[in-house]
Amino acid sequence: MRRFLDKHIVLLTLIPVLAVMIMIFRFSSQTGEESGALSDRITVFVISAVRPDYDALDAAGQALVFGRVSHLVRKAAHFSEFAALGFFLLGHFRALGCKTALRRPALWALAVGVLYAVSDEFHQGFVGGRSPGLVDVAIDSAGVCCGILVMALLLALLLRRKDKTA
Repeated sequence: MRRFLDKHIVLLTLIPVLAVMIMIFRFSSQTGEESGALSDRITVFVISAVRPDYDALDAAGQALVFGRVSHLVRKAAHFSEFAALGFFLLGHFRALGCKTALRRPALWALAVGVLYAVSDEFHQGFVGGRSPGLVDVAIDSAGVCCGILVMALLLALLLRRKDKTA
């Protein structure tokens, strides 16, 4: 089993990268109405968890709370999708670096993640009811950075643990 993993690690680390990219592409392919309906369902769930007094608010108060939470839900979705991408990209480029002379896997992961964020926003410009935004590119890029950081910390902890047991 270990030989199989060593032999195919680059391919095995590419699979989650492609899966996340496909997921992001599919979410970005939703029309504004479809995307809004999905985020509205999540917003209702979040509001019920954090604002038990929501139903007691007047219509204007409910609209204000709903709008703010909906905005946060949508931006958190952008951030988390791209954090997952950054996480898996670093794992892939680390594996690729072990098999090739690739240097600075974190910079490669960042570059690919940010380019994918830009292409994602460009793609949204062609979807009905959606529009590209530089703020979303920045949020996506911050997500990529966070995912890379989490993977780097995880790998450092695993290597440190391995060194202690060796």
